[in-house]
Amino acid sequence: MQSDIEALEKVVEWLDGLTLGHVTDRLHKYVDNVRQQLPLPTNVSEAAEMGFIFLEAREFVNVCTAYKGAETPALIAKLRKVLKGSWTLSQESSKNSDARNTMFELSLAAELKLRGIDVELGEPDLLITLPEGQYVVECKRPFKEMSVRANVKGAESQLRANLKPGQHGVIAVSLSRIVNPGNAMLGNL
Repeated sequence: MQSDIEALEKVVEWLDGLTLGHVTDRLHKYVDNVRQQLPLPTNVSEAAEMGFIFLEAREFVNVCTAYKGAETPALIAKLRKVLKGSWTLSQESSKNSDARNTMFELSLAAELKLRGIDVELGEPDLLITLPEGQYVVECKRPFKEMSVRANVKGAESQLRANLKPGQHGVIAVSLSRIVNPGNAMLGNL
């Protein structure tokens, strides 16, 4: 567990060096929670919440690993967004979901970048350059099942407005919020 705490502390140092982050933001709360780890969860809801804290903390580590030393204004702007919002998934609402929606973009970009793929952040959400061409990616993280279709249609409209000749459009959809709002373990839905 020590290596996880050290990795998180490196993310905190990185964000501090970028003059981002504050002791009250989500990441600092994650670090405090990982350090304390006790008491152990007493029910499924608490265990699920602790699991999401660890998963979201890992996303921050991946973003730091992928982008440390390659900071851009677009990255800084997105990092500012992801540090806000509710610190636990179960407290997220449609009014404060922008932080996790933006983290979906950053997390996807980081995963691709860590695999050696050229990814730019901005508007559109991601621009991926491969030898076969460029892919414009619009990321959506619907809050409710009934909004999936509207999110996909919105992404399609954004792509149609932004695609340049020779580019390909991709819609990346995270159904994580719909599958689990943060209070259950997948085996106990």
